[in-house]
Amino acid sequence: MGIRITFVALALWSATIAASDTKTSTVNPHGDKFDPVHEVFATVDDDVITVQAYRQYLQQAMRRKFYHGNVPEERIKAFRKEMADELVERVLLVHAAKQKNIAPDDKAVESRLAALDKKNAGKPGWEKHREPIVKTLRQRWREESQLQVLEAQVKNIAAPAPDGKRVRGFYENNKQKFTTPERVRVSLILLKVAPSSGTPAWNAAREEGKRLVERLRKNSSLKNFAELARIHSADPSAEHGGDMGFVHQGMLAAPVYKVLEKMKVDTVSDAISILQGVAIFRLNERQPPKLNSFESVKERARDLWLREKQREAWHDYTQSLRSNAKVTINESYL
Repeated sequence: MGIRITFVALALWSATIAASDTKTSTVNPHGDKFDPVHEVFATVDDDVITVQAYRQYLQQAMRRKFYHGNVPEERIKAFRKEMADELVERVLLVHAAKQKNIAPDDKAVESRLAALDKKNAGKPGWEKHREPIVKTLRQRWREESQLQVLEAQVKNIAAPAPDGKRVRGFYENNKQKFTTPERVRVSLILLKVAPSSGTPAWNAAREEGKRLVERLRKNSSLKNFAELARIHSADPSAEHGGDMGFVHQGMLAAPVYKVLEKMKVDTVSDAISILQGVAIFRLNERQPPKLNSFESVKERARDLWLREKQREAWHDYTQSLRSNAKVTINESYL
């Protein structure tokens, strides 16, 4: 006999403490005279997922994913489908865990519920709705603990020896993963401008930056740059003559790194406006990308190989569950 999946208790609590977040869950293409608690959204073999269950699952996922709002409608539509598939997959995995007789971690679940009680003590509506909420969460968290064990079992793949043939092959086929990216050694003069400053302050910093650039281009030696950095720069690197050491892409803001990419060694940039103020860079050294030897990265190569194989095993497992199940989804709710 199948089960009916519903998050009604959580819906009640959500309505109590977050009434403003109901925009996603109130879409109803079938008119107002229907009961989302019992209306069927999907069937997975003999199990039923209610419209209410799907809406609550979608609502919570959207809060996590699109907390900033302003999401294009086409992205929302695709996300609805993703969450429907995810919810179906969860139902299949719960059944698989039960078939393998995987016991839930009740001790950990009760500890989480005790923490929830403590967190919500005294909040409006908590005592009134506590019982159904706890019942729903206890079931959900028990299932999650079972799924964690199931996933660990599926991903239990023996790691090969670090210098094994498979690891070596992975290294040869994924050399970009073991290549140290280009690094550049730069020095900086930062003319700091407070974020709240107005246009006059920014203009003054830009003018000062231009004057410093003119001086530096007449004498672009590292020694001269270091002397001016100690005098003018507000960056912590000033005490080292502006020397920031080696940096690579991702360590600096993208617009700054684009400037550095175009510069030649021993040259000085224009005065650049950045978030902290106006900056002048000197490119001191450029080190090209370097492929690390297999011997130096074989432990990491083994770990990455193992991680990839675990991902593949989990993906294949979930796909096999889906392909062997009878699933129907009422797409009018997507």
